[in-house]
Amino acid sequence: MIKLRNLVLALAALAFVAPVVDGAYAQEKSAKTQKVRKKTGGGLAGSEGTVKRKIMFLSDQEGGCKALYQRYVSMSGHSAYAATAVDYFYGGSFVYAAGLNVGSQAEAERRALAQCNNARRQYKAKDQSMQLTGNCMIYASK
Repeated sequence: MIKLRNLVLALAALAFVAPVVDGAYAQEKSAKTQKVRKKTGGGLAGSEGTVKRKIMFLSDQEGGCKALYQRYVSMSGHSAYAATAVDYFYGGSFVYAAGLNVGSQAEAERRALAQCNNARRQYKAKDQSMQLTGNCMIYASK
């Protein structure tokens, strides 16, 4: 008798819980299908855009890498940020460049890569001891 009563109570609880869970699932599903709206009023300023490779800026890092990346993020037009591969564990030097406020995302990426490769060749020719960690690649573009 007690087992039967517990079974009835468990089934009754399921009858009340199931609609709540189904409703929560439906709300979650509808929230996922809604379009994501930009917070910046439609412009590209303040957006990182498409981040292909995440870059970290260390607190003791020298140079203007972080400042150029912040300029890239603040630009309102199509822009791209390129750098050589960054080796956080073994150090080494890296070169960075950006194509800022150009007509298209593809053009911004092309300019950033061209500037990065030019800087890479320039520094490689000046200082033979400088160990660059790799080829230039796009880190982010918008």
